[in-house]
Amino acid sequence: MEPARARRVRGYTALALMLVTWVVQSEIVQSIEEKANRPYLITFLNHASMALLVPFLPSGAFAALVATAGASKRRVAAVAAALSIVYTAGDYLWYVALPYTSVAEATVLFQAQSVFAVVLAAVILRERPTVARVLGIAVSLGGVALVACDGSSAAGGRRFLGDMLVVGGAASYAAYEVCFARWLGDAAGPVVNAATALVGVASLATTWPLFFVLDAAGLEPYGAPVPRDLWPWIAANAALALVFNASIMIAVVALSPVTASCATMLTIPLSALCDRALKGSRLAPAAWGGAALVVAGFLATELPSARREKGDDDAAQPHYDAVAPELV
Repeated sequence: MEPARARRVRGYTALALMLVTWVVQSEIVQSIEEKANRPYLITFLNHASMALLVPFLPSGAFAALVATAGASKRRVAAVAAALSIVYTAGDYLWYVALPYTSVAEATVLFQAQSVFAVVLAAVILRERPTVARVLGIAVSLGGVALVACDGSSAAGGRRFLGDMLVVGGAASYAAYEVCFARWLGDAAGPVVNAATALVGVASLATTWPLFFVLDAAGLEPYGAPVPRDLWPWIAANAALALVFNASIMIAVVALSPVTASCATMLTIPLSALCDRALKGSRLAPAAWGGAALVVAGFLATELPSARREKGDDDAAQPHYDAVAPELV
């Protein structure tokens, strides 16, 4: 088994990549949707990009994935298909909500996924919440509330709809992360990458019919033109999504789904700094205080694990046995 210290270094490196790509993607998507509101197109391309990992996987990676999952190839493919649908739902709800609410408010509300992750991890992974983790999440959510009260929000009755879509997306993200960890257990890096690639392939196979469903429902016309100058940005966003998706799954397996979910709270101060640098936007003093609480809360959830690492290499990280859900 990989030493806990090396696993945590790998996990925190993946978290750093996840945070950077999240913030850059948010800025790019905001610019894209100002000219062309195509949330499902962006979602589909982002998830399909994970399939690009396939040519770069080491020989035997998929065989190792099947062995790790302890199930037949058919079962593994079915689990990947189910995960692709859950993940697509989370991403689509996020993107479709943006026109109804502000990006800042959506980012804040999305942090509800940490609460969903704690509950799901307790039920599915039997991961008992520690006092430090619960208090850290409470502190972070208090910081989230301060940021939410900084006065930046979308006007009109559509705001509530947008907020509920964001919360639904947060629940889907948390479910994806926890189920991914339950599926693979403490898998090695190549196995995690193989699983991520398989979810990308499954997305290509299972989610394309939604283009025609959304077109028939009048929600997103399939043949709506996309300005030519946006395609390079859409491609760049998909490339960043590949890095993000690979990074978050490495972090989920190397650390825990709860840690990965809590870490997304750090996107709030990072996004604020990015907006100030690029757009001159400024947060109110109370919002900066909230951002500081978000960072403090995250540190409170992780420092106890880091201290345990010094005394007991194996106790520093929760271990999960890989289990393939009974889907077929």
